[in-house]
Amino acid sequence: NGNTAQTICDDNLVHVNTIQKMNDESLEDYLPRKLQALTEILRASLLCAYGGVWVDPMLYLAKPLEDAVFASSFYSPKLHYIAASSPSQGLWNSKLIAVKENLAAMNYVREAFTLWWEQFDEVIDDRLFDFFLLNAYRELDFAGDVIDAAEPNNMQVDGLQVLLNESYSRARFHALETQCAYFDISSDTPWDHKTGSGEETLFGF
Repeated sequence: NGNTAQTICDDNLVHVNTIQKMNDESLEDYLPRKLQALTEILRASLLCAYGGVWVDPMLYLAKPLEDAVFASSFYSPKLHYIAASSPSQGLWNSKLIAVKENLAAMNYVREAFTLWWEQFDEVIDDRLFDFFLLNAYRELDFAGDVIDAAEPNNMQVDGLQVLLNESYSRARFHALETQCAYFDISSDTPWDHKTGSGEETLFGF
């Protein structure tokens, strides 16, 4: 669709740094000890400055991203139910966030990270990103309207996670692929090559 992708890692992070607090020297000193914490802040900073799509490496893309992802002021996998365990409450999935540049909600997240970082350097993760965006959703005029404008989509975003430890079936996997463009996969879940009965799992396949 004509869009380009940039992989961000510790080798090129100094070249995509948009964090005002850090010059190149301090950024290099920071890595790689706290790469995950830094990328959470960098995500908010990059999206605020340039817009675009942030895709977490633990998101499996089954097909190209839809045009709606690039055309919307705000887009994310959005569930039709309240995900009680997630700070986002099902309103978005922070592993895929697409926004227009200078979106007020993302600027709020960036500024909140800057203030948080002044005091709590060690405790930054993706849930904090969700909490800050939820605060923006609740507190900023029009931020809720922009996020709510995204229709429920990609309903089976967690479906692949469920199937990974179950017996492999091409038909089941294909049926899931036709429903979803991308899947959230947790790195915290142990995956097995065989089921309890000895069948090959989808992960094993």
